Amino acid sequence: MFSEIQYLWFSEQFTNGIGAADYLQIRHWNLDGSLNQRSLAKAIMESSHLSVSRCFALACDHCLEEEAEFYWNQMEEHERKAVIFAPTPTFSWTVMPRIVNLVNLDTRIERERSLGPKSYYDDDLEALSYELKALEPEEKVKLVMRIAEIQRIQPEVMRLCLSLLDKNQQMEVCSKNPSGVLRSLLTWPYHHQFIPVANFLWNSLKESEFCCLISNLVSDLERWPEPEHVQLLKDFWEASPEPLKIYVAYKQTYGRLTDLFDSVARVTRNSVLFPIWRGSLP
Repeated sequence: MFSEIQYLWFSEQFTNGIGAADYLQIRHWNLDGSLNQRSLAKAIMESSHLSVSRCFALACDHCLEEEAEFYWNQMEEHERKAVIFAPTPTFSWTVMPRIVNLVNLDTRIERERSLGPKSYYDDDLEALSYELKALEPEEKVKLVMRIAEIQRIQPEVMRLCLSLLDKNQQMEVCSKNPSGVLRSLLTWPYHHQFIPVANFLWNSLKESEFCCLISNLVSDLERWPEPEHVQLLKDFWEASPEPLKIYVAYKQTYGRLTDLFDSVARVTRNSVLFPIWRGSLP
């Protein structure tokens, strides 16, 4: 997505067109403070500064079926072949089977799809949402349950999965992937549920899983050390059972954890803003 914004920013034509900041208007944001990437993708395509093939790839990436079909019909034959038979896929193939019907295309699609849901649905919210629309309720639940068990599932994908399950299914996901569930709550406005859910999951967390969760959270916060999230991690650590703390204390993760707490304690909210933009602490 942001590669397209960067392209427009440096384009000579862009100087007479819409500014990059204009793409980040309030209508392109979700209520939870995240970007509505589908809306933003449409705005970028409507600017008409991108090539047809690039607009097509952008539409496919965000599962905009009507737009993808429109740009597919605008492409020359050589552009279509370049897209289909490229050695490395340059976009999501989720919408392709419903858009094009060409000789030898089925083989390529099957190769991409044979990778299975674990290869892209766990980190592609739009592809998963799009795919779920075509499934019967029973198949939808099966797919969601499979995706929700993936350890490194993206937080927004986990939240979608949990929202589509009943209470018993949610509890099953919590028991099988407590780390993934907790990571999905470590962001506004869901962070208020983080500690209550953690208190519910202590019995489900094995020592190794707890250590892995702490390591993952520390890694996330080392890249984006937001004070509110660090405080959540502190509260989480203080609330954790002693046996879990003792296990982590003998691991390398413990040193990173204490270093993170010490580093953030030395800076104020205002002084940490610029380092956060750079992605590292002073």
